[in-house]
Amino acid sequence: MAARVRGMDTVKRNLNREIGAIKKRLAGGLFAGGLIIEGESKRRVPVELGNLRASGYTQRKSADGLTVEVGYEAAYAPFVHENLEMKLAGQPRPSGLGRYWGPQGEAKFLENAANEKADDVVAAVARHAKVPE
Repeated sequence: MAARVRGMDTVKRNLNREIGAIKKRLAGGLFAGGLIIEGESKRRVPVELGNLRASGYTQRKSADGLTVEVGYEAAYAPFVHENLEMKLAGQPRPSGLGRYWGPQGEAKFLENAANEKADDVVAAVARHAKVPE
């Protein structure tokens, strides 16, 4: 006994369309999550003139948008991020613009922001991934 199944092409087409829509929603959620981390890390960046803070970015790193990068372009960003000693903390800067590492500046500003905002990032991805009603 043989049976013919009709409509498989339509089923496949509909499934592929829905998979594409899910990926698009996820990409939006991941980007929103990156912006959350970027915003929090900018609040934690040590600031004298604002160059480091201004060099922060969030960008899609893949064509489908499922890879998002958050970082800082200033050449000295890794040094500041990894400077756990935070020498001169609280002392006035020679420029007269505030104090070293103050008032909210900290080492690991990006890592700490990502860790602290992890739940918010998950919530943003979930909100975006949800099927619209």
